[in-house]
Amino acid sequence: MKSQKQLVNGRAAFSHPVRKRATGASVPIAVPKLAGVPKYAWLQNKLIEEIRSGSYRVGDRLCTEKELLARYRLSISTVARSLHELESQGYIRRKQGTGTIVNSLNPTVNEAAAYGMTTLLVCGAVADATPDFNNVNWFIEHEFFRGLVNTFEGRVRLVKPAELFVQLDVLPPQFRAVVICDSTAELVRRLEREQIPHCIIDRHANSTDSHPNTISLDRMRGIYDGMKYLIKNLGHRDIALVTADASLNFEHEDRIAGYQISLRAFDIPYRPELEIFSPPGGSQEAGEAAIRELLGRRIPFTAIFVDTDTKALGAMKVLKEAGLAVPGDVSVLGFDDVPGVDRADPPLTTIRMPHFECGVEAIRLLDERLRTGKNVPGRVLNTRLVVRQSCGMVRKDL
Repeated sequence: MKSQKQLVNGRAAFSHPVRKRATGASVPIAVPKLAGVPKYAWLQNKLIEEIRSGSYRVGDRLCTEKELLARYRLSISTVARSLHELESQGYIRRKQGTGTIVNSLNPTVNEAAAYGMTTLLVCGAVADATPDFNNVNWFIEHEFFRGLVNTFEGRVRLVKPAELFVQLDVLPPQFRAVVICDSTAELVRRLEREQIPHCIIDRHANSTDSHPNTISLDRMRGIYDGMKYLIKNLGHRDIALVTADASLNFEHEDRIAGYQISLRAFDIPYRPELEIFSPPGGSQEAGEAAIRELLGRRIPFTAIFVDTDTKALGAMKVLKEAGLAVPGDVSVLGFDDVPGVDRADPPLTTIRMPHFECGVEAIRLLDERLRTGKNVPGRVLNTRLVVRQSCGMVRKDL
């Protein structure tokens, strides 16, 4: 009998209780490239979505390994690891002769006691099975998560802030640890009060000071390096800034400060008329709107620093529509180095943020804390200028 499918939250899922597939009847689904998490974790998240969506009931049979291999272009080891993780988390149970059965639609975290293994609860990040490369926050948080999963030798689970201590309470004290992205002071105080090993990824910190148990990024140095490249190497002095309003979005205070500090460092007067606050959101359309406003001011400029790559792509689009060549007439510098900007037209020069490395260093810091039982000095990671073809020498006739 052919498999029956239904749409659950816009995704294809097997209807129940029918579970069989017609051999060769369906084209395998390719796992999205650069999904931000290892393939086994991607499949694990995908199956959890289906289980939680209502597509299954407790006691229903899940797809077999053979069915999953036919459905996705994944290796046997990847599928097997995904199912093993689901079983250890309590979502499924497997028994020879019976198959894979849905055990719970929302299990508690109790696998550590059974497996004698530390469970890392990650709070404040996302790991949706479906990637959204138009959302820079999705990419950033997935890079953090990918670094964590690839480095931590234990079980990793994503939890919402409101659920963190509920999940921690069912774990034995010796088998629990926490990584928090953008923590609140109240959350940190409680973790410290209850002596729960934790590491903070403070992705919005705008200081190079290192705080205990914290991984942060030195954005200022990357912005300075980018501005120095435009000014000293390429001869630009009329440099515009496209950014979010810091009063509405504190995350971008460092972009504005870095831009203004760099101008002062090279004795270039700050001109507020060259500073454009883009509409809310980091979309390409926001970048397009900002450049239209900048062009409407009719103020000469030869380069633009845009606070996100996505908006920088929108900026380049509008500049070209206005008949300005990039980089012949205007140089464009972005920020983040998200996937795809190296294939833009022209490839985007940008400031790379080491988001994956943040995850890796967070686990190294946490490992030291678990071994010593003491607070660990924080670590600051540097950003890096990535030179491509969207920036060029200032034209002498301008």
